[in-house]
Amino acid sequence: MLLLLFGGCLTVSTEQRRMVRQFAKQAENFSAYPEKIGSELANIRESRGLYYANSTTDAGTHLKELDAILKERGRDDKISAGANMAFKLFTRYATGVVQLSSDLPFKSRSALFTRFGTELDTLVFKYNLVTETQSLPPGIGTLLSSILDEGTKYYLAGRQYKLLRKYVVSADTLVSTVCTEMERWLNSDTLRLLIQYEETGVQESFNFYFTKRSSSPLESDKAYLDLKRRVGQMEVVRVQSVRAVKSLATAHHKLSEALSRKRTIKETLDELNSFYREADHLRSLFGS
Repeated sequence: MLLLLFGGCLTVSTEQRRMVRQFAKQAENFSAYPEKIGSELANIRESRGLYYANSTTDAGTHLKELDAILKERGRDDKISAGANMAFKLFTRYATGVVQLSSDLPFKSRSALFTRFGTELDTLVFKYNLVTETQSLPPGIGTLLSSILDEGTKYYLAGRQYKLLRKYVVSADTLVSTVCTEMERWLNSDTLRLLIQYEETGVQESFNFYFTKRSSSPLESDKAYLDLKRRVGQMEVVRVQSVRAVKSLATAHHKLSEALSRKRTIKETLDELNSFYREADHLRSLFGS
């Protein structure tokens, strides 16, 4: 699959671009899925909270419950702040790979990189504020941006392959660090407890709702079944996300080493294909 990429030529052919873009696009698309765990749990909590609130008949109590739901949502969004920043960082990096391996004329691509370094450095700064893992070095965005900018200038001079290699190798520490943060969050006691709490919370909220209402409308029964299915899927998604993140970090490191001629082609292909399988499995759990 990536045989041409590791050939001896210095330019990046149409086929080579397609292959390196495949990894970047797979990784870019993948990063959206683990992030959905936090937002999905928050949505489940909000939905079941509305049923609990609608169990009350007093207007004041009802509004108090709604306010509590809103406050809880704010706390839920903060819990995954570090992981969310990691996902954004990785998505931004992968976008750079896609753009650098593009076959668009260099003048068309130069405008794409104007704010890249500043935006990435801003994300790194925010990431260092909210994560518990080792801080990323400041200026990594500027470094990668300079490589991208050089790529726009030397595209016709046949240096695209060298610059693509330099970009990926330079970013390997960044990728490793953000994957560590993703994995830390996915394996955290906080996330595990949130999933467990929602599993019992759906049951408790609807039990209270069912005992207070005067009838058993079909729609609320469907909502109960839907929330039970969704929360039951979260632990499966969490475990698969951990597998995919580990595979992603390994694949990128092997890709970086292969570009530096420190690894064999077959070893790199095996790791890339392993990541693709894990990412595809994760996507299937979301039904897309």
